[in-house]
Formats: sequence, structure tokens, C-alpha cells
Amino acid sequence: MTAYEIYKYQAYRKGLKEDQRPVKDGWVLRNGELMNKYLRTVKASRINTFEHLSDSEILQLQKVEKDGCPTLAGLLVFSKYPQSAFPGLGITAVAVPGTVYGVTEADGTRFTDNVRIEGSLQEMLVSAMDFVRKNIRHRTVIDEMGQRADRWEYPLRAVREALLNALIHRDYSRHTDGTPIQLIIYEDRMEIINSGGVYGGFPVARLGKESPESRNSTLIRILEFLQISENRYSGIPTMKREMEKAGLPQPEFLDDGKQFKTILRNTVSSSAASLPARTENKADERIAVYCRTPRTRKEIADHLGMNYSYVSNGLIKPMILSGTLVEAGKKGREKLLQTRTDWSQREFEPVTEG
Repeated sequence: MTAYEIYKYQAYRKGLKEDQRPVKDGWVLRNGELMNKYLRTVKASRINTFEHLSDSEILQLQKVEKDGCPTLAGLLVFSKYPQSAFPGLGITAVAVPGTVYGVTEADGTRFTDNVRIEGSLQEMLVSAMDFVRKNIRHRTVIDEMGQRADRWEYPLRAVREALLNALIHRDYSRHTDGTPIQLIIYEDRMEIINSGGVYGGFPVARLGKESPESRNSTLIRILEFLQISENRYSGIPTMKREMEKAGLPQPEFLDDGKQFKTILRNTVSSSAASLPARTENKADERIAVYCRTPRTRKEIADHLGMNYSYVSNGLIKPMILSGTLVEAGKKGREKLLQTRTDWSQREFEPVTEG
């Protein structure tokens, strides 16, 4: 067994609670709005128990603080910047132009977006969702009543549950607190990877059907009081239900003992035919107007505020094939694209952003 495998076995057998360990160089916002909300909620939930206790006593009993210091759970929720004490406890988020990690496009692009997400746990959740919205596509669907509706490429509720699960259930031990969560958006799937397998060796096949023990029970309890997580083991059933409602494959869960990976797959092709939402959003017109002056693919994607690979394959390529865009020299190693002359003089309706 590796040192980490031995630790995992002992941690489960002895009931070690890493989220309760005190952080000597950490600090929390004792008088912040979130802390005040937490204390009010705790007091309201146990009136007879907590109404006569001081705030410090409540925080000690709830394991938000210990030995005069914040616990790791308290730090993650109530600190402005937990990464001051634990630089690795963040999220690395990338969007990949293709289906294989590390493969570059012809112009040398390896990632179409690449950020490091930090802050408190709830701030990281919000920022990660913003990253997802920025880097996934819309699609237009027609329901049984013939009504058109724009939908995200992945159901956002399923994505939020997957990210929240990673933040809540990851291993926060000293063996892994230098390893950030990974959020990777490929053309055909999204992967969310966190340290530590399922706690206690619980079978992956039973997730969502039975309730496993909690690795970070203190952290979960804090988030339950703040109504960020309901702690009813409904995350995975919600993911499955939302993916099914969207007509997408069921989420996949992989556990190799060291990492837990959630995979959400899409069935949306990057071809123009399967992305009618681009016409609804008048993206062709926006590109045609913008490219009256020669532009690179990256400049076009940045102008639209959309994923580079989607813009390149789903918007620009069809416009080149149709003759709407033509090559107009190079800018460094990148080809410049310009709207064809007879198109460039065309009058377009005002295009709203979005």
C-alpha cells in the first residue's frame, strides 16, 4: 500500500475529521454578513440549546473554531481568502479545443480559456459556474408544442451539483491539500476531478441509491445552515434527473482511489447544423459586421465573448465554406478573415449583445 492508501484506511477506521483541524495561521470574518446569517440560523434551529450562549461558544460547539483558531471548515466558508493558508485549495478551470487534453490547434492554442479560481468555498462555486457559462454553448430546441427555447449545452443545475460535490466531498487532508480541483471543458464532455475517492470505499455503483458516510461532516453542516447545500444526498440523483430531462447521457462517476471524477457528456455537435441557436442570436451578422476589418479567429471569439473552439468550428468554418468570410492575409502565424466585399456592404439589423 502507498502512504496515501494507508492514511485513507486509518482515517476512515479512526474517524479522523480533517475539516475540524485548527488552522493556526488562518482567520475568519467574525462580524461579516455571512457569519451573522450563520449564527442567526444556528440559534433559530436550537433555541433551547443556543439562545443563552455567546457567539464564541456557538462557534466552538459547531467546530467553526477550535483552540482559538478557525477550523479548516470554518476557514473555507468564512475567510475572505483561504488560499493564504492553503494555496492549493482552489480550482483550475480550462476549456480545451478538442477532445484530448494537451493537444494544440494549428495556431498553437492549447486552452481556449484557462483560469485559477480562488476565494471562499461559495465564491469558488459561483466563479466556477461563471466559467462554465462562458465556455459552453447554447442550443435551440423545439418542444412537443412546437415552441422554440434556448438551452445550455449542459443543464446548469447538474453542473452546480457536480461542482458542489467536488468542493464538499474532496479529501482535505495534508496528503492532498496542495491539489486543486480540476474543471475541464472539452468539445464533447465536461470533467470535474477532486482528490480522494469515495469515503470509506463506498461502491460507486451505489451512489445516489444509498447514503454514504460523510468525509467532511462539519463543512457539510455549516453549508446546510447557510442553505448552500441541503445535505440530503440528493446531488447525484439531481444530476441524473437533469441530464435525463435535457436528453443527455447519464453522468459518469469514476473512482481510482486517489481521485474522484464526474463526467458530463453532451450530444451537441460543433457543426452549424446542430447549433441553430447561433442564428437566433444573430452571431453570423455580428461576425460579418466585425470582420469588415480583417480579424483573427481569436479576436472574433473575444469580441463575441464565446468559446474559441465553438466560434472557430461552429460559426467561422460554415461562414468560410459558404463564402461569407474570405482569407485576407496573416497576423503573425494566424490567418486574418474578412467579410466578402458584397457582404460587407450589406445592411444589418441592430444586434443585441447576449
